[in-house]
Amino acid sequence: MPFLVWVIVASDGPTSLPAGIFFGVLAFTDWLDGWLARRLGAVTRFGRIVDPLADHLLIGVGLISLIALGRIPWPIPIIILARDALMAFGFFLLSRRGYLVTVDRGGKLSAFTVMAAVTLALASDALWIDGLLILAAVLSVVTLANYLAKTALGAWPKAKTG
Repeated sequence: MPFLVWVIVASDGPTSLPAGIFFGVLAFTDWLDGWLARRLGAVTRFGRIVDPLADHLLIGVGLISLIALGRIPWPIPIIILARDALMAFGFFLLSRRGYLVTVDRGGKLSAFTVMAAVTLALASDALWIDGLLILAAVLSVVTLANYLAKTALGAWPKAKTG
């Protein structure tokens, strides 16, 4: 992350192709790590907690960078960051109460869309990418509503101990 921040700070304008590429590589390696952990049966409680936090940190750095570069107006990133903060806090509280909270397909689609949009927005100022960022914000709100509904309906199973 520090290298990503340095590359972004060193950029000259509202976009930075090196920052976009580096962000994309970080996002891809995060996905690959999760995919390998699931395929190899190496998913751990620690990983289930730390991996989403790393995702949120990466997304946060990317979104705040887009604001700092003047690439996008602040409401779009704030919607996504607020959703991520609420989700992290909610997952933490439910986990502390012994519930096994997992990311569903909608959450994975939302995270993929956000990471793809941030990658592309760092690299280019094409207008269609702004539409993708708006879609990412909408998906963030929709998935938050989905997780809140699941929580209200008691859909999370109790975690197995031992």
